[in-house]
Formats: sequence, structure tokens, C-alpha cells
Amino acid sequence: MGLLTLPPELLLQILRCGPVGNKKEEKRFLGTCRLTCKVLSAITATIMFYSINLGSATDWDDQTGPWERARVFRNLLEVDPHLATHVKSLCIVTTNSDQCPQPFLMSSDLAIIIRKLQHINHFVLLVSSIKPKLLWSELTESLVEALEVMCNLPSIVSLQFNGIVDLPLFRLVQGSSNLEELNLNHVTLDLQGHRVSTARLKSLRLLNAHPPTSQDTELLSIAPLLKNLEQLHAHFYSPESVEQAQMIMKQAQKTLKELTVQMWYIMDEEYLNDMVSGFFKYSLPALESVAIDGYSSALFSSDISSRIVPRFLSQVVKSNVAVKHVSVCEVPPYNTVLQSNAVWLEIDRVLCQKYHTLEELTVRWSDDTFERDDPEQTHNAIKAVRSVLKGVLGILKVPIRLRIMAKGEYLESAEGDIVIMD
Repeated sequence: MGLLTLPPELLLQILRCGPVGNKKEEKRFLGTCRLTCKVLSAITATIMFYSINLGSATDWDDQTGPWERARVFRNLLEVDPHLATHVKSLCIVTTNSDQCPQPFLMSSDLAIIIRKLQHINHFVLLVSSIKPKLLWSELTESLVEALEVMCNLPSIVSLQFNGIVDLPLFRLVQGSSNLEELNLNHVTLDLQGHRVSTARLKSLRLLNAHPPTSQDTELLSIAPLLKNLEQLHAHFYSPESVEQAQMIMKQAQKTLKELTVQMWYIMDEEYLNDMVSGFFKYSLPALESVAIDGYSSALFSSDISSRIVPRFLSQVVKSNVAVKHVSVCEVPPYNTVLQSNAVWLEIDRVLCQKYHTLEELTVRWSDDTFERDDPEQTHNAIKAVRSVLKGVLGILKVPIRLRIMAKGEYLESAEGDIVIMD
């Protein structure tokens, strides 16, 4: 069978067996294949142009400025308009700069590119900043119009905004009938003058996302787009953020299946302790999965940490008694700080007493010294987990999935998660 007679699906799988992990080598490999023949040219285009990053942080391996790269990509789309049909993911990134918005965002090429991409599924507009910095009102009118059109495309399923002031959320999603995932990080929200959105979110992630003080914060919680919410990722960094999460849970209490809580150690410890006791005000009958992220080892090594995380897990079962999956991350059980091991022992006790429907526990942490191929390190990690979670393994007989972030990359299932089951 000749190459040209192979099914396109098989050719696509062959191409995906090329270099991975090195963007430069991957693009060179795909570019070479694309020059081979028309058949491979069409198939490689679906991989090469699936995800496009424009701006200050891109996967382009050259010194060309972001505005020049936008101009080049615009010209490419004009030469071959069909390439736009392959672009499913678009990420626009600008750095945290005193000159904001950056000249790149003022480029007319950017608005033209966005208008040409009519099949986008995932869109990200990201300002690399830990606080809202980019004023939406400073964007050009043509760019704003292009963004509003794209965000309301029927193909859109995921939106992410980072570092933006006065983001007109409801105007951007009022026609996004298929929008499922919304990530809002370090943004202030302009919620005035909106129409009812047709979107029904399944996943919502909030980090420092709130309306200005002049607007009613409940506008965010009563939006119809929360009625079918299944996943909520909330960051606790202030009393307001906790109240915001509670309002959202109230609207989604019948449908919420997965709850992730990220606790910032900078919060007042006394308030954090009180908050945990009164966080679950509403019954969550559909809840199946709970994840607690300490965000910093300080949460686990502080004086009251042995109460915060286990107490939160105890409060969960007051709103639901059928949780199947629990995930706790950040500090390894083999940490030399005895306090951190005490936390894990208390977690084990709470799970054994109250989580009788538990089907799996995930233990995650970051360790840049961990070597994937070192049998001794792997053995010690498993041994440490067994030493502090004896009840989960013995009494509940629940498998523990060990996932370690080593040098910025999780040991994902493709690489082989360490599943521990006695």
C-alpha cells in the first residue's frame, strides 16, 4: 500500500509519532513533512495550526517582535485562507509592562486575524500580571469588536482572561451557546447592562475575579450561566473570595460535581480556620470529587494546619455523603517537617471515619529533586505514603494515586502515575 493510499487517520497518527517536547524540532519535522506532497501538506496543517500563540510569550523560536509575527500570520492566512479552518486554539499574551496596552495590541493585524478565525474552540487573552492591569477601554474599537464576535462563536467551548480591568463578561458570553469552561484570573468584571446569556457553564475557575466595589457582587452569582455548573475551582485569598464561592455554590448546588479549593497561606489563619467551619452552607447532593490545594507549604506547616485541611474534609461530608474522589496536594508526606506528616495522619483519620464511599485518593506534590527513573526515590515516596495513609489503604481499601510534579511536569498517566494499592 502506497503512502497516498493510507487512510488520513492513520497518516495523522504517524505524524504524531514525531518529535515531542521540543517545539522547534516538532515544527521542523512537521514542516518537512508538509513539503513532501499535497496529501501530507493537508494533514500536517491540522497539527501545525491547531494551536496559535501570538504576543510576548509564544512558541516561535526567533527574535521577531510580536507585531511582526502577527503581520506574518495575517499574510499567511490571506495567501491560504483554508488554514484558518485548522486553528482551534488561540492564545494572545502580553507581558506585565508599564506600557500597557502594549503596541502589539494596537496592531490592526491582530483584529483582522481574529475575524478570520471562525472555528475557534479555545481562546485565551492573558496579561502576565498578578493584578488587573490592562484596561479593556484602552483596546482599539476594531479589536474589541473582533473579540466580541469571536467569543460568541458557536464553536467556542473555553474562554480564559487574565490581568484585565473592567472585563465586560456578559457582553462577551451572551451568545456563547456552547461555552462550557470559563477561567477568570486577576480581573475586575464590568457586569452592567448585560443580557441573559444562553451559555450554561460546566466549569468555572476564579482567581481574584470580582466586580468593582460600585457594582453588586451578587450579579455574578445569579447569572443563568451557572445553573448547570459541574466544576468550580475557587481560590481563597480574602473573605470576599470565600463569600463569592458560597454564592456560586448556592446557584449550582444541584449540579456541582467537582469542587477544588485553593487556599492561600497569606490569609489570616484565624479567619481561615473559622471560614472552614462555616463554608458549606448548602447541600451539594451531586458532589463526587473534592480537591484541596495548599498553594504553599506554609498552609501545611503552620500551627493550625493540622486542623484546617482535615476540618475542611469533615465539613464536606455534611453537605454530601457520597464523595468518591479526594485530592490533596502540595506537601509530600516524606517532608522532614513533622507537622506536615501530622496533617496527613489526621487526613487519613477523617477519611476513614467519614468517607465510606471513597473510591480513590490522589496525593500530589511538587519536588524538583525527584527523578522519574530513580527506583530508590520512587520506593521512598511510596513508602512515605503508606506510612501516613494506612487507614485509607487498609480499612477503606482505596487505591492512592501518587502524582509528583518534577521539574514543572506532572507524572501524568501517559508517563505512568504511581498507583498504590495494598
